[in-house]
Amino acid sequence: MDLFDWQSSGEWIPVCKLDDLQKNKGKRFVVAGREIAIFRTENGVFATDDYCPHMGDSLSAGRIWEGTVVCPRHMWAFRLADGRCTDVPTLSVPTYKVTVRDGWVLLKKPVE
Repeated sequence: MDLFDWQSSGEWIPVCKLDDLQKNKGKRFVVAGREIAIFRTENGVFATDDYCPHMGDSLSAGRIWEGTVVCPRHMWAFRLADGRCTDVPTLSVPTYKVTVRDGWVLLKKPVE
């Protein structure tokens, strides 16, 4: 028996199949009423709010670079692991826990 029973836990939301995500690209999803950007990199799958906290551009349209997503408008970089902006350390974007099980990308249900 799998101790991580995501299908009945209610804590984890299936978002997409892993194969639906291109490597080193982001994709926008609406999960629990929030716009979330999910990124697949060589180091794993990461999730942040889709909007840059600086000017509101879509981070899912950004470029992946050295463990960050670079906002397409002003080129500010946000670390995928913790959301911290490398250009303005006091600025960050919310991140979400992600796991991959049975070929599915699962997002831990965002806290209201």
